[in-house]
Amino acid sequence: MAYSTTPDDMKGEEIVRRFSILKQERSAYEGIWDDVTELVLPSRGTYVFQTKRDGSDPERKSKRRLDSTAVYACRALVAKVIAEFTNSGSRWFDYRAPDPTVDKMYEVRAFLQKLSDKVFNHLNASSFLLAHAEVTADWCAYGTACMMAESDGKKGYRWKSISPSEIWIAENKDNEVDCVYRQYQLTYKQLIEEFGFDTIPDDIHLSCEDTPHKLMKVLHAVEPNSAYNPKKTSKSYFKYRSCFVLEETGTVLREGSFKRRPYIVFRFWKRTNEVYGGSPAIDAMADIRMLNLLKDVYLRGAQLSAAPPQGLAHDSVVSQLKLVPYGINYGAVSADGKKLVHSLIDGGIDLSSLQYSIQSTSEAIRSAFFVDPLMNRETSIRTAAEVSKRAGEETTGLAPFLNRFDVEYLSVVLDTMLEYVLEYDNDDPIPQALNGMIPRIEYTAPLAKTQRGQELNNNLQFAQIVQTVGNVDPTLLQNVNWNRWLRNIGELLGVPMDNLNSEEQMQAMAQAQQQAAQAQQAMQAVQGVAQTLNDSAKSGLLSRQDLGLPTLPEGL
Repeated sequence: MAYSTTPDDMKGEEIVRRFSILKQERSAYEGIWDDVTELVLPSRGTYVFQTKRDGSDPERKSKRRLDSTAVYACRALVAKVIAEFTNSGSRWFDYRAPDPTVDKMYEVRAFLQKLSDKVFNHLNASSFLLAHAEVTADWCAYGTACMMAESDGKKGYRWKSISPSEIWIAENKDNEVDCVYRQYQLTYKQLIEEFGFDTIPDDIHLSCEDTPHKLMKVLHAVEPNSAYNPKKTSKSYFKYRSCFVLEETGTVLREGSFKRRPYIVFRFWKRTNEVYGGSPAIDAMADIRMLNLLKDVYLRGAQLSAAPPQGLAHDSVVSQLKLVPYGINYGAVSADGKKLVHSLIDGGIDLSSLQYSIQSTSEAIRSAFFVDPLMNRETSIRTAAEVSKRAGEETTGLAPFLNRFDVEYLSVVLDTMLEYVLEYDNDDPIPQALNGMIPRIEYTAPLAKTQRGQELNNNLQFAQIVQTVGNVDPTLLQNVNWNRWLRNIGELLGVPMDNLNSEEQMQAMAQAQQQAAQAQQAMQAVQGVAQTLNDSAKSGLLSRQDLGLPTLPEGL
């Protein structure tokens, strides 16, 4: 379901009605999200998504969680994606020209690389890094995540992660999220500070005069604008319309427009005809529940084995038994030495089968989060080719999900920041060859490079073959444009353009070397002629007069 809005239909009551429809569509996911919150991502918020169906308060989170395998596995996947795909320590992306011929121009590459550096610095200097870690955790756990990007003009962007519990979404005909409703709570005091005293209904003022910290529900609806016209600069023609509504009364608090949707919603994987995404946590939920059940049984068995129930003779001790280490129970033996207290479980309980089940289930959960192939690496690998091959195998299963991570999330972030830098932080003239082109994004982080590892391996293998053939016939080496080949290797390895000379510089240096060589040859030729003439004069074959030189005084 998607909506196209005009100023006339962005009314508070209509938005509340649409929101009620979206709530029904999302209700099917909230039960599994509760389980994910409790068993996989307990650090996300301090409450579960909904109260119990009978209206009572929800149980405290993590009360059912007896095993943390899923928690650690989810955390490991989040850390892997952030560290090796979007690491803040080194630039993990490049802007490239969509035309390969233009992209090879040195001035174009240098300009785009400078833009890449500026975007990277702006992201690191903003709140993006903290919010990015949170939304990546939501992405791995719930399968649906939301990043809010608020423009502050020249000051840049403010980034904030929005919990999946706060958003309701709809798609357009191309299965792209284009409608986002967010429900959040503000106190009466915050409501006035945010939207102004005059926007709040009088009955709300009366009911909250003595309770300034009373929470009020606010809806923020962002929907496509049917009047959208990219050729017009008026805000009424922007791509998205925005409306804040007080849910209790349907009062419109604020209306506005956006060139870009402020809520970036992305999914881990998605079924056909479904809007919300799935995740490794949802895939492994059966095993996660089973593991917690097995741990419960194991702990009970261990307790029974360590402190089994006792059977007492009818006329035995009346004092309480001390079933603790070094506990002494007086009267537990009769005068004739007969036991009056007997353990009802002899030999303890065999927990080996439970331990095996726990281990295999834990491995299945880690596998669902790609932890085993990503983290458990053999130490016997030695060669660079073997390392590259293993890295490619490790990321094969994760690649389809990283593609969606790129298209729905990272590309949107980088396109947004590119527009900002070009508008507010660019003093360099745009190369003429780039006019009318929209730069594409290429990821250069280690996890992204492994997906291009085969191309690098092919180039290195080709170099080895050429070297072998060149030893037989050196003239065959002329078939290779070594300058271009070396540039391609540098691009695959992410070498900065500052470390490479342009083709014009290479040609100038080659021309200078050629001129220097010619000058050197000419100088050597002149020196050779002079030496020959000098030797001839000394040998008497030529006189100084023949050479046009004055006669030397006698004795010289």
